[in-house]
Amino acid sequence: MIGGLVHDYGYKYETLLLKSKKTIGVKSQKWMDETFRDINIEVNGFYLLNYLAYWALRIGGFVAWNKHRKVNAKIV
Repeated sequence: MIGGLVHDYGYKYETLLLKSKKTIGVKSQKWMDETFRDINIEVNGFYLLNYLAYWALRIGGFVAWNKHRKVNAKIV
């Protein structure tokens, strides 16, 4: 679940926030998908399931990614 929360925030804002309230810079959809996969593997250790979820995001995640880019979601 934690990987999904980080991923969804990243999809919406195209970046992540550090504890200091600074961003890590603009990141790509692929970077966010890889971060999702890596966090989930670290947390639960399920390689196969997390790689399947990763490939599902790579194949279908562009719909959500493009929707957020279209409305130009930015951190306020």
